[in-house]
Amino acid sequence: MIFCSLQRAEKQLPQTATVQKAVAWLQSVADDNAVQEAIAKLELDDVGRIELDGRKMFALLNHYTTKPRNEAKLESHRKYIDIQYMYEGVERHYLDDVDKAAETAAYNEGKDITFYAMTDTAMGFSLRQGWVAVYFPGDAHAPGLAEKEPERIKKIVVKIAVDA
Repeated sequence: MIFCSLQRAEKQLPQTATVQKAVAWLQSVADDNAVQEAIAKLELDDVGRIELDGRKMFALLNHYTTKPRNEAKLESHRKYIDIQYMYEGVERHYLDDVDKAAETAAYNEGKDITFYAMTDTAMGFSLRQGWVAVYFPGDAHAPGLAEKEPERIKKIVVKIAVDA
């Protein structure tokens, strides 16, 4: 897991061509009218998708209301790395090793996700506007939670295939 500002991401994240392409795309979002329009048009609970490099890399545009901590569940992925960028708002995330979490739903290959019960050892942090959280396979993470009171947020999640 890596947590840093988008401004520092190109120096902090792995120096692979695909990861650097994802960071460059995220940094260009502020100047890309088509992406700005797509984000502005998102209704609550909508998810938009932008293809960046076929199945190797794509972006999910999210608009939702954060949930209270008592609704938290950890998740992990096998095929994709998540670069979660907070476009607007703030949400709380929790993180633990996948080996410490009890599975509550079997791996769904089509959605590339496994769910786990929240652990007592999960560490929390706030993902604020302009910051990224990068989750790798083995990182059990619980995003989308309210920092204090539930609020509407807009977040972009770039999914990068592990084998890219």
